[in-house]
Amino acid sequence: MVLRIIDVACPICQCPDPQPLGDPLTDVENRVEGRYTIARCQVCQFIFLSRRPDAESLNQCYGQNYYTAVATPKNRFRQFLYALRARARMHRLLRLHGRMPQSLLEVGHGNMEFLKFLGQQFKGRCQLTGTDIKIHAIHAPDPSFNIRLVEGDVGSLNLGQSFETIVMYDVLEHIADPLIALRNLHKHLEPQGSLIGQVPNWNSVWRHGFSRHWSGLQIPRHQNFFTAKTLRSLLEKTGFQLVSVHNVYDPGDLSVSFCNWITDTLKLQTLSRRSWFFIPATLLAAGVVALQVFLLRNSGEIEFKAVPLSSIIK
Repeated sequence: MVLRIIDVACPICQCPDPQPLGDPLTDVENRVEGRYTIARCQVCQFIFLSRRPDAESLNQCYGQNYYTAVATPKNRFRQFLYALRARARMHRLLRLHGRMPQSLLEVGHGNMEFLKFLGQQFKGRCQLTGTDIKIHAIHAPDPSFNIRLVEGDVGSLNLGQSFETIVMYDVLEHIADPLIALRNLHKHLEPQGSLIGQVPNWNSVWRHGFSRHWSGLQIPRHQNFFTAKTLRSLLEKTGFQLVSVHNVYDPGDLSVSFCNWITDTLKLQTLSRRSWFFIPATLLAAGVVALQVFLLRNSGEIEFKAVPLSSIIK
């Protein structure tokens, strides 16, 4: 695999001279080749991967080891944990939107874990659509779920309809040009609709603790790094009003960071998320992260709700 590495200006304000944050970094999680630089824009303060693969090379960074390219684990305990996460996510979605939507688009559905869960729970009462840069046949949902799938780049998709709710979980950080992507999603959202998403929190305590092994980096697949402040600024530039942003309980922020550190330090051949100690580490992290959220009001992931600015003006 040969990647073309380029230096880019700030994707938000196009400032050409960002300030590097530390030394160049490598991919400690999936071990994609190359050295990459995280920088902060000196004008708008947005944090992004300034030295990165170009658009064509970026697609190559999602290899056969990436979770969207492999079958859902057969291990019953893992399936139980995934279902638990999907149920908690659905409850937060319903609370943020206020009710079950009539139509929903999931951007970057990945292995379709959440989309299929919604299909089971909503039982045809909500029109479900999923989109991703590549759709893997191994994740195809049951036809009875009535889920429409569309393959393509979020910045250029034309789905021919608008949606009451658009969700994007752990997607916005992957998008090379978030301005174009969010502006296109704005066109696909009903005037009174909701955009609900989740991104890694740059201010997570575990980023400071684990540095280059922090799970939220996932270099070079993560292109953007968010705080609540820069998230608000980005949404406003693309026609949205940020309604709420809050911490999300996520034991994986600690467990993946720890497993990244172990596998990299000991030079293990196995990938951190496939190591035998990943599940035990996640279970042990659960209590620690609960205290992190409760006592420090801090988490590795932040969830947000935004609405079109036009709905606020009216």
